[in-house]
Amino acid sequence: MINPLSEPTYLIMLALYQGPLHGYGIIKAIENVSRGIYVIAPGTLYGVIKNMALR
Repeated sequence: MINPLSEPTYLIMLALYQGPLHGYGIIKAIENVSRGIYVIAPGTLYGVIKNMALR
């Protein structure tokens, strides 16, 4: 069974759609595209990236 993407995972992938970004760039891209509704904390960002790398 394939698990659905979590919201932070989806937002991070959306931020990276047009090309690579560093951590702060990903956080700012998510804030910009969501008009400030979603703010990803650095711990969440790097936790998601770690989980994505393990798959």
